[in-house]
Amino acid sequence: MNQNNENINWEIMDDDQPKSLFRNPIKLQTPRKQPEKDYRNLYDEMLEKCNPALFLEPYNPEKLAVANDIYSILKQHEKEYNVLDKEMHQELRLLRNKAALSLEIVFSTKRLFKLLESQLHPKQFVNENYNKELLELSNEVYSELLQHSDDIISLEKFHESERCQLYLKQRKELYQKIQEIQEEEDGKRDKIMIVIFASFFVLLVLCVFGSLQ
Repeated sequence: MNQNNENINWEIMDDDQPKSLFRNPIKLQTPRKQPEKDYRNLYDEMLEKCNPALFLEPYNPEKLAVANDIYSILKQHEKEYNVLDKEMHQELRLLRNKAALSLEIVFSTKRLFKLLESQLHPKQFVNENYNKELLELSNEVYSELLQHSDDIISLEKFHESERCQLYLKQRKELYQKIQEIQEEEDGKRDKIMIVIFASFFVLLVLCVFGSLQ
């Protein structure tokens, strides 16, 4: 794995990969299992799911001890974890991974999955938006995305993989080309409108001037 792609803080990153490359957005209808609860951030989700009270009934002394350790760390560093800079985000992720493995907690994939779904879906590159290379690549990465839809740890690893990042880079480059073409077309259209308006104005002035002769 390329070191530059590791530990991407997707919770706070700017989405410079546009959700729709084109002027007519495509509605995605990927089936999901059951709706997941929305959390403001990972810290809030961990604070709820790692609460030691959850491991009292049924009583589990091993999990209760682990939950107690994790919960105390969350409480002690509430301010730092809510900032979610790169370093703190990585610490929180490591703590979350520990909770997932030791406490068998299932963490939400909703936000990251939705982000990737909008960027990877093959529907973007068919019909009037057809692009052979990106359709082929998006078909591969999107099918792989679906395999990680219920596991946040594997989903993040997939997101940070060279394969996924290569696709996102190519997609961004295509978007930039399309944007340049659209801006050029808009510029030409503006010039045509200026010429038409100027011609109409000159014609109007000539007509007024002629009527005064």
